[in-house]
Amino acid sequence: EEYKYYLIDDKEQTMNSGFIQDEINLDPFIVTLGARVDHYDRWGTNFYPKAGLVYRTSDSLKFKGSIGKAFKAPNFGELYYNEFFMDGRSWIRGNPDLDPEEALGYQIGAEYRYNNLLMQCSLFRNDLKDMIKIYTIQENYKMGKPLWSYHNIEKAHTQGVEFNMIIDFTEKLKGKLGYTFVNSEDENTGKDLTYTPEHDVIVELNCKESKWLPHINLKGEYVGERYQNSENTKELGGYFLAHVKFSKTFFKRYNAFLSIDNIFDKKYDEESEMPGTEFLGGLSVNF
Repeated sequence: EEYKYYLIDDKEQTMNSGFIQDEINLDPFIVTLGARVDHYDRWGTNFYPKAGLVYRTSDSLKFKGSIGKAFKAPNFGELYYNEFFMDGRSWIRGNPDLDPEEALGYQIGAEYRYNNLLMQCSLFRNDLKDMIKIYTIQENYKMGKPLWSYHNIEKAHTQGVEFNMIIDFTEKLKGKLGYTFVNSEDENTGKDLTYTPEHDVIVELNCKESKWLPHINLKGEYVGERYQNSENTKELGGYFLAHVKFSKTFFKRYNAFLSIDNIFDKKYDEESEMPGTEFLGGLSVNF
C-alpha cells in the first residue's frame, strides 16, 4: 500500500514582508544596518533588525562583528501534516498549535589573507525561543515505524566556531576547506538538540570554465554524529556526501548547467525526508 502525506483540511496563510539595508563606508570601518518586517495573518507583525561592523586594519587583515534578530514561522507541513509516511522510515503528524521560532544571533570573527591563502575564523551564538523541533510520540506505530511530531522548545541555544581556508592554486583553480563545531542545548533539560551535529566538514574544489572545459564544482561534506531523540540515548553515526556541478556559457548569453547531489546515493537519517541521488539541469539566457 502506498502512503502519502496530505493536509488535514484546506488551509491558507498570507504573509507580506519588506526589507531594507544600507552600507555605510567610514574607512577603515564599514557599518551595515538592516531591518526586515513580516506580517502574518495568524501571527501579526514582526520586526527584526540587524547590524554589522567591519574593521579593516590593513589590506591583509580585517575584523567583523554582527548582531541580529530572526523570526521563523512554522511551515504548512509542521502545522498540518496528517500521517505523512516519510521515506519508509517513520510517520509524521503536524502540530497546529506550534508557535513561531524567534532567535537572537551574535557573531565575531577575523579574516586574514597571505598571498594566495585566505583564512577566516568566527565565533557565533544563537539564543532561540520556541525553537521548532521534531520528537517521537510513539515508537511503534503503523507498520512498526515510529510516529513523530513537532513541538516548541521554550529556550535553547547553539554556539560554536567556524573556520574556512580558501586557497588559489592557480588563476582558475580554487580549493576550500571548512570546519564548524557546534555546541547545542535545550536549556530546559540540559540535553543536546536533536539532529544537531557537533562537527561538520566541507571540502570544495572549484575550477573556472575555459574555452573548452565547463565550470566544475566538486563538493564533499562530512556530517558528524548527532542525537536522534531528546533524551540523548539514541545516537546516529556520521555520514559523507559528495556533489558535483557543471556549467558552461555559450555564445556569451546562454548558460547550461547540470548538478548531481549525493552522487553515491548515500542513505542517512535526518529529521526531514532525505532524497537519494538528485539530478538537476537547466538553461538560462541573459539579454
